[in-house]
Amino acid sequence: MTRIVCVCAVVANIAALVAPLSGGHSVGGHRLAGLPVIRFRTKTGVTVLLHQESASRTVALAVAVRSGRAEADAPPGIGALVSTALFGSNSNLSREAVARALYFAGGDVRTSWMPECVTVSLVTSPEGFSRAVYILAQGMKNADLDQETVAHAIQEQQHELARDAGDPVTIGAQAARAYLYANHPYGRPVRGTAEELKKITRSQLRSYYETAFQPANTVVAVCGNLDAAYVRRVMENNFVDYEQRPSPARREPMTPDLTEPPIPRRLTVRTAAETAAVLVAYRTCGRGDPAYPATKVLATILGGGKASRLFQTVRDRKGVGYRVGAEVHAFAHGGVIYAYAEVSAQRADDVFLEEVEAMVVEATESVLRKPPSEQELHRARHLAGGLHRQSRQRATDLALALAEAEALTGSFESDTALPNRLATVTAEDVVGEARRVLTNRCVVIVRPDRARKGP
Repeated sequence: MTRIVCVCAVVANIAALVAPLSGGHSVGGHRLAGLPVIRFRTKTGVTVLLHQESASRTVALAVAVRSGRAEADAPPGIGALVSTALFGSNSNLSREAVARALYFAGGDVRTSWMPECVTVSLVTSPEGFSRAVYILAQGMKNADLDQETVAHAIQEQQHELARDAGDPVTIGAQAARAYLYANHPYGRPVRGTAEELKKITRSQLRSYYETAFQPANTVVAVCGNLDAAYVRRVMENNFVDYEQRPSPARREPMTPDLTEPPIPRRLTVRTAAETAAVLVAYRTCGRGDPAYPATKVLATILGGGKASRLFQTVRDRKGVGYRVGAEVHAFAHGGVIYAYAEVSAQRADDVFLEEVEAMVVEATESVLRKPPSEQELHRARHLAGGLHRQSRQRATDLALALAEAEALTGSFESDTALPNRLATVTAEDVVGEARRVLTNRCVVIVRPDRARKGP
């Protein structure tokens, strides 16, 4: 299961206009070793993070825009739609001119959205840095959200919705979030629905854009071999007219009330997927919470790799499950920990699914009865920390992680310091978090329509 986020390659949107550049952008080495991250703010209030990499021949740029205030009363799917439509025409450039500028800046621009955050990333060369910042800034400041670009964005989201419908774990995760965060933006479908997307008006898109895309909400991260003074000058020049724009009155998004857990519930979802799945989900803390490292270690003990409790219970002892695992999806102020098993649709009758459900629940909540051993804890801490570092080996991924952490938690150090914090998690921390979190479960059974036995 991938994290709850909508990702779109803008290069796909402009494929008919220009041919994308080829070539990978992988940069080896241990990230953040050596030079520190430099943080400064432009005169208009944009936060800029710079990680200088003397050996890099490329430059990774990432922008994160904190969008929570825009989402409080917005329709589901609008964040994903706006992020996909950022790089059509703008007040300075036509859609074709934007496409050409993107091509010459690097060609591969990716936008994504998750609750409370829109991100954009681009890889360029040191020589193309100024041009790349210019085109990214145009999207932040002056996007038209024109009819043609929005129509293409709707098609893109509908295509992704159709793809998601084939993954029972993704479908189950959405159903669990909708229950655990009812009446909150965290519980809404990431991409909305095909019907809801068609109903979103240009006025709603403009309202979302103008509320979210403000200097104080914007973080730009840069990773590459660039002089700090030069980066500051380019940022000041391109964001000099990025001013606080009057936006529609919007209430601040409500912080989830984690003191009142939902009543345990069991849901059944029928879908077009070819396989079935059982998910057990629990509401947990946000990524900036002091308990977040313990939550990550807990999830790794439960479902991280073949030595995890879920794998040993469901796969080794019972021999079932195409996919078995546990993950944490954390947002700014809350999150969800999932444990899941994807199984054959041919065996998806009530009795079998109840057996799988019992195994998943047993393995997940076993920490309440049997604390992790020292060996389990050691393995989980090292695995969680190693996966975190590995996921930031590419300059693009590091820039995105820095920008996203700064936007959502107020400090990029919530991401860079996480491996060290994971290494200090104790068994008592894990058990304490398990007692706090694994008390009110939401079980979701996802089964194919063709496995339906009754009306």
